[in-house]
Amino acid sequence: MMPSKHLIRGVVGLLLSGSLFCTAFLLIAQDGLKPQGELEELRREIRESEVRLQSLEKQAKQSATAAAESRKQSRALDSLITLLEVREGKIARQMISLRTVRDSLEGEQQRRKEEYVRVARTLYKRHLLTPSASMLLMPEEHRKLALAEVLFNRYGERQRHIAAEIRDLTDSLNQRDSQLDRRRAEQLKLLREQRLEATKLHQLERKYSTALQQTEESKGKVERLLREKQREARQLEDLIRRVAAKGKEQAVRKQTKESKSKEKRSESTQKQATSNEKKKQSEEKPKATQKEKQSQEPVAKERDESVDNSGPFRPTWPVASRNILEGYGERKNEKTNTVTFNPGINISASSGTPVVASASGRVSLVSWMAGYGTIVIIEHTNGWRTVYANLASASLSEGKVVKKGERIGTVGESIDGSYLHFQMWQGGDRKNPVHYLR
Repeated sequence: MMPSKHLIRGVVGLLLSGSLFCTAFLLIAQDGLKPQGELEELRREIRESEVRLQSLEKQAKQSATAAAESRKQSRALDSLITLLEVREGKIARQMISLRTVRDSLEGEQQRRKEEYVRVARTLYKRHLLTPSASMLLMPEEHRKLALAEVLFNRYGERQRHIAAEIRDLTDSLNQRDSQLDRRRAEQLKLLREQRLEATKLHQLERKYSTALQQTEESKGKVERLLREKQREARQLEDLIRRVAAKGKEQAVRKQTKESKSKEKRSESTQKQATSNEKKKQSEEKPKATQKEKQSQEPVAKERDESVDNSGPFRPTWPVASRNILEGYGERKNEKTNTVTFNPGINISASSGTPVVASASGRVSLVSWMAGYGTIVIIEHTNGWRTVYANLASASLSEGKVVKKGERIGTVGESIDGSYLHFQMWQGGDRKNPVHYLR
């Protein structure tokens, strides 16, 4: 069965049409996401394309082997045809030579017959018409007649012997000509059959070559599709690194701001203490207590809205399922003979399954990216970050502080199926989530 170009072209077109028009930090509303029906159709088509690619790999090997064997057979047939043509030409030349000799012999035989008749007539006229009385009266003439008769008999015997040889040779040549004619007919028949077989083999070779070319083209399209997915993975990685850098910068600014605020409060407290030194001890203590509470209220509120860095980082599974469809790191695709890298893990979960925060933290990004759907990034203690991708929806916004186990969204559909793509980072380094999840 010949490989279908339309299937691969459709998959590539559908993916490329949606994968290049979203930037890393663009926030997309729920009604802007791809419809579930379209995603399901894309998922079905990419799975079919992977099955087709596996079939194409086999077809490519079979077509290459068949094309090579066909070329080998074609060359052998061409050599055989050339040999048959040479033999047929040789037989034809032999037949021409044979017939030329036969025609010459037949001409010689005819010439001999004519000469025999001419000699016989001459002898007859000269001697056999002489009267018997004259022959008796002329002894010398009698002797001449006797000699002529002897010569004529010898000549006739010689002519008959030559004629017999010519007939035998002519018969032999005719027999040889018949054999060559039959042999040439057989050679021509075999030559026609081999030429017909060679034509079929050449057609088969072109068929295999065309199939191999189409297979390679289809394989190339699917490989380009996989490279596009790898490019999307790199885009997500760059996005996470930028978020990490931005978070670090915000943390530095926040720390600087808190230091300045603390210095101002300290100066204000000192000034207040100096101005109230002369007041009574009983009045000074309540006022200082009241001012300290007022100065600490914004700090407490700000601390409530920040990431708690005091406790250890102990993440839990973000979905109820523990079934990992695709693990962390490199893997070789046997269908395409290519190596891909998964920066996280793909956890099997049906569409609509609740997704919860793996650990307490603050939401640093809610966005959408081609190939990953809705993405949520949460900052945790000590520079840790968790990434939740392929979400159908997100039930929170950037800046929100979440607790461990709090719902952040639901699992969505993608062209590869329904699953949660989960990543873990510490600073700018990727980590294998399996080593940390509890």
